[in-house]
Amino acid sequence: MPLEVNVKTRYLWIILVAFIASACAGTIAIKTDYDTSTSFSKYHTIAVKQGNFSGNPVMDQRIFNNVVEALQAKGYRIVPEDLADAIAVVNAATREKHTYEVFYDSWPGWGWRYGWARPVVQEYDFTVGTVVVDVFDAATKRAVWHGWAENILSEDPERDAKKIQQAVTKLLDRFPPQTKQT
Repeated sequence: MPLEVNVKTRYLWIILVAFIASACAGTIAIKTDYDTSTSFSKYHTIAVKQGNFSGNPVMDQRIFNNVVEALQAKGYRIVPEDLADAIAVVNAATREKHTYEVFYDSWPGWGWRYGWARPVVQEYDFTVGTVVVDVFDAATKRAVWHGWAENILSEDPERDAKKIQQAVTKLLDRFPPQTKQT
């Protein structure tokens, strides 16, 4: 009889550990970073651009639309690049990715991936199931805010739709950052 109880207890523990592990794997992780010298109160209009693609154009469009809606809900006006105070770039990844973004200093306009000026290369590593939103000052072209949400994309589009919306809303709740006024 004691052997039977130990087997049942062991199976119960295995089920419990599996349940806890699956619950932790589904937790959306949100992280942000920003330029502390930036006064975010000067941003009223934002242009939104598509960055890296996930490989699923429907999901990419869903993420893009969720970012636009979340920014509008915060009171930002979405405008074309030439009228924007800031530019938000939306990136998504469903697998491990290593990418480089190249900007060119002293080039009129954005100078994405072309130009004769000095190149500035930023390296990005994306984790499985990650959405990244980078915000740049439109006048200086400097990165002012970087936010990412992990563990939101999977192979189940129906489940992902709700998770994407929750993650984007949660992520952009941190934009603009709450800075101390001195």
